[in-house]
Amino acid sequence: VVFSLTASDPMGRVMPPAQNRDANQKLEEDIRAMRRPCTPRAWWRSFGFNAQEGWREDGFSIAFATEERAYALVQVMRLAEKYNQAAIYMYRYEEGALMRHVLWVDP
Repeated sequence: VVFSLTASDPMGRVMPPAQNRDANQKLEEDIRAMRRPCTPRAWWRSFGFNAQEGWREDGFSIAFATEERAYALVQVMRLAEKYNQAAIYMYRYEEGALMRHVLWVDP
């Protein structure tokens, strides 16, 4: 299972590029420090975008073993809350297809 999130533009408020870079740097440090209850199998820089609306946000994708999904979800949602994000994405392979789920963060 792979989760994608960013620290950019908290709650959809457009922030200066330097502030978004600083926030994503802190998020990267938090991702590097993830250990318990499960450690990511891999992580990489990624980005989200909407071509119609004309925006792009840099962020990260974090991979966990399928059996770690419940624990990983808690960890990733905590990061999303810390960086004031409205939602994250979860990707998983099911029944022969790659599925993307939008997971809303409750304030």
